[in-house]
Amino acid sequence: AEWWWLFDDSLAIIATQLRERNYVVLDGFLGAGKADAMHGELERAYLAGRLPETKLEMVGCPRLEPGALAGGKTGGSLTYRMNAVRGDYVAWFDGREQACQWNVLPQYLQRVDTLVSELGPLVPSLSGAASFRSNAMATCYPGNGSRYVRHCDNTSSVRNGRRLTALYYANPDWQPCNGGELRVFNPQRVYEESEAKGDREFIKVADIAPLGDRVVLFFADERVPHEVLPTYKRRYAVTIWYFDKEEKELANQFKADDDLKKEEAERTRREIERFQKTFGEAALIVEKNAESCEEDHLDRVSESEDSDDDVEAWRGHASDTSIPNPEHGVSLSRNQPELPPEAHHPEPLQPSQATTTATTTTTTTTT
Repeated sequence: AEWWWLFDDSLAIIATQLRERNYVVLDGFLGAGKADAMHGELERAYLAGRLPETKLEMVGCPRLEPGALAGGKTGGSLTYRMNAVRGDYVAWFDGREQACQWNVLPQYLQRVDTLVSELGPLVPSLSGAASFRSNAMATCYPGNGSRYVRHCDNTSSVRNGRRLTALYYANPDWQPCNGGELRVFNPQRVYEESEAKGDREFIKVADIAPLGDRVVLFFADERVPHEVLPTYKRRYAVTIWYFDKEEKELANQFKADDDLKKEEAERTRREIERFQKTFGEAALIVEKNAESCEEDHLDRVSESEDSDDDVEAWRGHASDTSIPNPEHGVSLSRNQPELPPEAHHPEPLQPSQATTTATTTTTTTTT
C-alpha cells in the first residue's frame, strides 16, 4: 500500500522508535515512481537559472542560494555564509508555486503532515507539534566535499519553536562512496542558566545514508545533535520543521526587541571569529533586501558554550533558518528517554512491515 506507514503496526513502530531512540528512519515513503519524479523536480529547481542553457527556465521560481548562518531567534540579526561550515544551497517552497511546476512535492507535504498528525497522540513529546509547520526547505549539496557541521535544530537557549524535524531524501542510486550521511550523535544534557556548563561528550549513534525515498524524523532539540558528512555528489533533500505553537509565537515576538538583536549580533561576530580561526575561511556577511526570501528563514548557529578550542563541539543551532512566521507556514487540521551510546541503529522501516488496518487519514489546510 502506498500509505503503508499509516497502518496501525507501522505507526506503533514509528512512535516507539521516536520515544525510545529520538529518531526513526522510513524507507519507501512515496514509492519508486513518485520518488524518481521528486528527484527530477528538485534537480530542475536547483539547475534553473544556474547554467547558460537553463537561464530562462522556470522564471519566477525561487532560486536555490547558498545557505546562511546565524540570524537569531527570528532571522533578523546578523547573518553570514561560510562554505566550510555549511555548504548547501537552499530555497523555501509551499508547493503551490506555479512557476516551479511542482507535482510530487505537494503530495509529499500532505503525506508527511498526515503522518505527524497521526503520531501526535502516540508520542507525548509531539503534543501540540502537529498544529503548525514551516514551509518546505529544498536543499542541494553540490558535491566537492560540501558538508554541514554538527548542530541542533533548536536548543533550550535558542528556543525557536522547532519540535520535530522531517527530512525527505531524493537521491536515486546513492552509493557509499558518495558520502553525505546524516551523522546522529548521543543526546546532550540541557543545562539550567544557573548551572556551570560541563564538557560535552559526543558519541556517534548512527550514520544514515541519504537514500532515495527515505524519510528521517527526529526531535529538533538537544536529543539529536547531527551533522551532514562531506558529500561528493549532488545530494537533494526536503526539510520541514513542526513547531511547538507557544514557543514559536514567543520567539516571533523578539522581532521587535532591538536589544536582543544587538546581543545576538555581537555573539555572532564572536562566532565568526572562532570559525575563521578554525577553518581559515573569511565569512561573507549577508545583506538583507526586499527580494530575499531568507528574511524570515535564516539559520542560527549559536555561540558555543564550551571552550573556544572545541569550535565544532556544540552548536545550539536553529538549523536552516530561524523560525518562519505563521503566515509563512502551514496550519494542520488536527492535532524522553536518552539513547544509550552503544545502542544499535535500528533497521529502517519498510513497506512490507505494514500488515494491519490503516488509521483514518487527515488533510491539511494552509494559512
